[in-house]
Amino acid sequence: MCMDTSKTTFESQSSKRVSFTIQTKNHAEYLDQILNLCRTLVKPEDELIVIDGASSDNTKEIVQKYQDIIDIFISEPDKDGNHAQNKALLLARGKLVKQLGDDDVFHPEAMERAIAVLLAHPEIDVLLCGGTKEFNGRVRTVYLPASVNYGKSIEDVFRYLGPASGTGHLWRRSALARIGLFTLDHINADAEFVLRAIKRGATVKFCRINLYAHKIYGHSVTSMHRREHILDSYRLVWEYCSLLFAVSYIFRSEYYEHPIMRNIRHAALRLFRRIRMAFGIAHAQKSKQVKEYRWDGGIN
Repeated sequence: MCMDTSKTTFESQSSKRVSFTIQTKNHAEYLDQILNLCRTLVKPEDELIVIDGASSDNTKEIVQKYQDIIDIFISEPDKDGNHAQNKALLLARGKLVKQLGDDDVFHPEAMERAIAVLLAHPEIDVLLCGGTKEFNGRVRTVYLPASVNYGKSIEDVFRYLGPASGTGHLWRRSALARIGLFTLDHINADAEFVLRAIKRGATVKFCRINLYAHKIYGHSVTSMHRREHILDSYRLVWEYCSLLFAVSYIFRSEYYEHPIMRNIRHAALRLFRRIRMAFGIAHAQKSKQVKEYRWDGGIN
């Protein structure tokens, strides 16, 4: 057997263009919707991997309905969604990986644009695309203007809230060798993944593509475990960011709204503002409201 010496890079060993992955458990109704959308999203040169956490509903019947487009289906117990996603990553054969939430909506034309951007820019390891999020009837657009150079600082993950959401992630599979898999002990694992990517020298960029519509349902992790999600964000900002940035971020957070804490926070912020001015240190801030969204496919 002769070795093909023309294929000596990691990506040259990939037999697929994109590995689309879905992790699900007892969400048969939503799974049916995303798999129906996958008939448009997944091209012949791609693959679709579905990881089910041993559902007790009719998930297997739904999967059987779409067996013609599903390349790999696994149904067995897992610890959580991150555990399931790691299984998919270890099975993936694509140059790129795109995680699909079983209750999200993705725009097919925008997906192709995002894939084309990442394939055309081999220097980018992780591409974060924009979209919309809906919670309690309020819709918020995830977007960054061209003036923002996202990923230059690890603190951008907290400075500009939204882009680190896993719904907009698109990864180069070869970059996982540097970044690693998802960490099981973080409920805010998508943000931790981006933080770790930047810290370990991977190139992370935001792309002005309206890729998805993410509705936060009652069964969503951010709804069911809101307090834990917030506290995990605090843990991450302490672990990855500077001390002054972390303290400033936490004291500005919505979680500290008790009257006593509010007074302490205001006094502390005045002190930190003076310290920042003395040392010329930028503070944590939320993304500025953008009045006009230009989905031009540009890279920040």
